[in-house]
Amino acid sequence: MKTKDPIIQKSAVSTSSILIENVAFNLYTKINLRQAAGTLIGAFDKVGYTDAVDTAAVILKFEELLQQMSAEEAINVYVDRWRTEEKSL
Repeated sequence: MKTKDPIIQKSAVSTSSILIENVAFNLYTKINLRQAAGTLIGAFDKVGYTDAVDTAAVILKFEELLQQMSAEEAINVYVDRWRTEEKSL
């Protein structure tokens, strides 16, 4: 660094560290989301829903619906769905 001020040097190192952590987190998240999308498309394929474009459209619609819900609402929908399934068996 060009400055000899130790406070500015520490600040620059700290900022750089935070930026690197942020980039690493974003890459990790994207890789996991990409893997999750691939897994979902594979699951649709396994049950016979083989058109990847249609599958991607279903996943995107699902994501859109989830973004409109709170986490609590999404959990309640899940619980209600599986309770209904269990009662019908």
